[in-house]
Amino acid sequence: MATELKRLLKEIKGLNPEEREKLKRLLDKQSADDHGDERFERAAGSWGDLDEEEFTAQTYANRIPGLHIRSLEL
Repeated sequence: MATELKRLLKEIKGLNPEEREKLKRLLDKQSADDHGDERFERAAGSWGDLDEEEFTAQTYANRIPGLHIRSLEL
C-alpha cells in the first residue's frame, strides 16, 4: 500500500501545471458527487415513516376531477 502511494505521489509530482489543475478538478468533482450521493441516501432513508395509503388517498383527492390514468392511455 505504501509503495503504491509513493508511486502515485511521484507520478503526480511529474505532472505539468495544466495536468495538475485537471486532476484537481476531477478530484473535486468526485468529492462533490460523493457528497451528493451521501445526501441523497440520507434523504431516501427518511421515507420510512411515510404512510403509503394516506399518500395515495391524498394524491387521488388532489387530482383534477374527471382526470383518470386510464383516460391518458393510448
